[in-house]
Amino acid sequence: MNKKNNEKTFEEGFKEFVNYCKAKSLANDTITNGLLSKSLILIKIITTIYDKVKGF
Repeated sequence: MNKKNNEKTFEEGFKEFVNYCKAKSLANDTITNGLLSKSLILIKIITTIYDKVKGF
Protein backbone atom coordinates (compact mmCIF):
# COMPACT_ATOMS: atom_id res chain seq x y z
CA MET A 1 0.00 0.00 0.00
CA ASN A 2 1.17 3.47 -0.87
CA LYS A 3 0.70 5.68 2.20
CA LYS A 4 1.89 8.92 0.56
CA ASN A 5 -1.42 9.47 -1.19
CA ASN A 6 -4.72 8.80 0.61
CA GLU A 7 -6.67 8.53 -2.63
CA LYS A 8 -4.33 5.83 -3.92
CA THR A 9 -4.63 3.92 -0.66
CA PHE A 10 -8.43 4.20 -0.80
CA GLU A 11 -8.49 3.07 -4.43
CA GLU A 12 -6.31 0.03 -3.69
CA GLY A 13 -8.42 -0.85 -0.67
CA PHE A 14 -11.61 -0.43 -2.68
CA LYS A 15 -10.31 -2.78 -5.41
CA GLU A 16 -9.32 -5.33 -2.74
CA PHE A 17 -12.84 -5.07 -1.29
CA VAL A 18 -14.42 -5.63 -4.71
CA ASN A 19 -12.16 -8.65 -5.33
CA TYR A 20 -13.06 -10.00 -1.87
CA CYS A 21 -16.77 -9.71 -2.69
CA LYS A 22 -16.27 -11.49 -6.01
CA ALA A 23 -14.37 -14.33 -4.31
CA LYS A 24 -17.01 -14.47 -1.57
CA SER A 25 -19.81 -14.75 -4.12
CA LEU A 26 -18.03 -17.66 -5.82
CA ALA A 27 -17.54 -19.41 -2.48
CA ASN A 28 -21.16 -18.94 -1.35
CA ASP A 29 -22.66 -19.50 -4.78
CA THR A 30 -25.25 -22.04 -3.71
CA ILE A 31 -26.49 -20.36 -0.49
CA THR A 32 -26.82 -16.63 -1.06
CA ASN A 33 -26.29 -16.27 -4.79
CA GLY A 34 -29.13 -13.77 -5.35
CA LEU A 35 -28.12 -11.41 -2.53
CA LEU A 36 -24.44 -11.35 -3.46
CA SER A 37 -25.26 -10.83 -7.13
CA LYS A 38 -27.26 -7.75 -6.16
CA SER A 39 -24.42 -6.40 -4.02
CA LEU A 40 -21.93 -7.02 -6.87
CA ILE A 41 -24.19 -5.04 -9.23
CA LEU A 42 -24.34 -2.26 -6.61
CA ILE A 43 -20.54 -2.30 -6.23
CA LYS A 44 -20.19 -2.10 -10.03
CA ILE A 45 -22.47 0.96 -10.09
CA ILE A 46 -20.54 2.60 -7.21
CA THR A 47 -17.22 1.86 -8.95
CA THR A 48 -18.50 3.45 -12.17
CA ILE A 49 -19.71 6.56 -10.33
CA TYR A 50 -16.42 6.77 -8.40
CA ASP A 51 -14.41 6.56 -11.64
CA LYS A 52 -16.52 9.31 -13.24
CA VAL A 53 -16.26 11.60 -10.20
CA LYS A 54 -12.50 10.98 -9.97
CA GLY A 55 -12.22 11.95 -13.66
CA PHE A 56 -13.44 15.50 -12.95
